[in-house]
Amino acid sequence: MRQVIAVDPLEEKRSKFYAFGCRIHSKQDLEARLKEIRSIKIVQRAKHSPFAFRFHNTQGSHSDGETGAGPKLLHLLEQTNTTNTLVLVSRHFGGIKLGPKRFQLINQAAHLVIKQLSQK
Repeated sequence: MRQVIAVDPLEEKRSKFYAFGCRIHSKQDLEARLKEIRSIKIVQRAKHSPFAFRFHNTQGSHSDGETGAGPKLLHLLEQTNTTNTLVLVSRHFGGIKLGPKRFQLINQAAHLVIKQLSQK
């Protein structure tokens, strides 16, 4: 089984951003790892959990209600030339609207996961 990693959450105005990632090599890997990550309690309680993935000639994303977050995560994977990877960021709303800053935080959290995966 491929290992799912998590990094310490980022926090801004009581909102928290939890990032998870793992290596994937097939659609079956993608589905299994998404199921595994989504079973984590902190992810289940999140307001939004956008994700993106890239492997072989396949890539995609889902914003999970956080309009545009999925494509932004996919763009990050492309910019960092990261392949064979799934990254998901769960956002827990802290009661104060963050505006566009939330996308920076989602990308920062995802970048931490990408960095950690690249060291494995």
